[in-house]
Amino acid sequence: MLDAALTAALLAVANENPPSPPNPAAKAAGVLANLASEHDDTCVDIAEAGAVGPLVALLGSESEDGKVHAARTLSGIAFHDDYVESIVEAGAIAPLLELLGSESQEAKEDAAKTLAFLAAGDSENAAAIVEAGAIVPLTALLVNGTEAGKGFAAKALGTVAVHHSAANASLAAAGAIEPLVAQLTARLTDGSETDKEWAAVTLGNISSDSAVANEVAIAAVGAITPIVRLFSGGSEKCKEEAAVTLGNITYRSRTNQAAVAAAGAMAPLVALMSDGSEVGKEWAAFALGNLVADNAANAVAVAKAGALPPLVGLLEDGSEDGKKEAKFLLRHLADDSAASEVTSNAVALADAGAISPLVHLLKSGSHLTKKQAAKMVLSMSKEPAVRLEVARAGALPPLQALQRCDDDGAQRAASAALLYLKRKTTSGGASAAPEEDATAKQRRLAAAEEAAEAAAKELLALVDEEKSKAPFPRTLHNREPACHWAGSAGP
Repeated sequence: MLDAALTAALLAVANENPPSPPNPAAKAAGVLANLASEHDDTCVDIAEAGAVGPLVALLGSESEDGKVHAARTLSGIAFHDDYVESIVEAGAIAPLLELLGSESQEAKEDAAKTLAFLAAGDSENAAAIVEAGAIVPLTALLVNGTEAGKGFAAKALGTVAVHHSAANASLAAAGAIEPLVAQLTARLTDGSETDKEWAAVTLGNISSDSAVANEVAIAAVGAITPIVRLFSGGSEKCKEEAAVTLGNITYRSRTNQAAVAAAGAMAPLVALMSDGSEVGKEWAAFALGNLVADNAANAVAVAKAGALPPLVGLLEDGSEDGKKEAKFLLRHLADDSAASEVTSNAVALADAGAISPLVHLLKSGSHLTKKQAAKMVLSMSKEPAVRLEVARAGALPPLQALQRCDDDGAQRAASAALLYLKRKTTSGGASAAPEEDATAKQRRLAAAEEAAEAAAKELLALVDEEKSKAPFPRTLHNREPACHWAGSAGP
């Protein structure tokens, strides 16, 4: 337990207004700081002894040593969530910000560390820290501090960004994004599992759709490759947060779509959509949806990576949010801009197992998913080598049923697909009747070709109704970071 004499010395600070050096409280705080750094339970004892108020008061004293000792001890106390509110209520934020301007690097480190803990898990505290003007001095520490100082500044800025989304604009204005991302990227590569999770969470939140400049900065400093590596070497939470970040930075960015695809993200995202947790599947579909949106090459690459079977599973059994993301993904896989790519890659898609899940959607999906599946079947059926396989998988009856629905677009999709499927296939179609002369056969085939092409063109023109719809909102909910980095977390 805490030495009663030390507690008494700290409590004496309250009677010194303002405290002046030299004073016993500063020495007592130094002893407490050392004890707190060696024994985590001591921080709880210090707080329970009523020391929070006197320590905050010591932050405003004229004793530089007293300020440093008080900040270090408070960081240890703030590590314990139960005491965060009492530290804030005692007025710690303002003097901690002043301490960021100290000439002492140690003082800056302890101040940044304490602010990070105060912001963690509490949006009101994060907002108060931002409104008090923390972004600029924390950014200065991030750029010019010691390695430890940069780490704590990154933690504080990242935690604020997680819990107070409005901070994104301030981060960008202060020039914090690139050095912050660089620090987080280093954690993704060299940090502990907790470091990686926290860095991934922070990158996901600062890349939200309200901060396009942040998304550009994340890609510009080389963060994409270590983010993708989290799929092979990170925890399940790391994988989920990696998907969040990749989904955010590819939103409406062809440059980032290409970079993420080149980094090899498609296969692990498909694996996460197949085998991840409910949340992991949802975020994988979110990332894949933004990766393929209006990008035909990526759409086909994702389908070839085996996305359709787990996508069907998500559409049928996923959470409501998961189903929403899956619909967005399927919509872009079936988009008219991808039609020619799907046709030219039909054999590879069939080899990747695309036909069976598409036919399954034709039979049992929602009306919208049936229509989108019909468009993909149409595109694939233009390749003669896969027509027989599509027909054998049972596509004809559900396509015929879709012809009778009330949706003109679905009718045309089904009709055009049937026109192709009913042609002779290269894999075993019957030969022409012998009594039909060559001229008549040529005319018949030409007429069928013309009718099929006309129907296909009409169908592809009708997808304007889909294109005119706004994409599903890509709003990112703030996600909880781990409250510390290993090796620098404790008091």
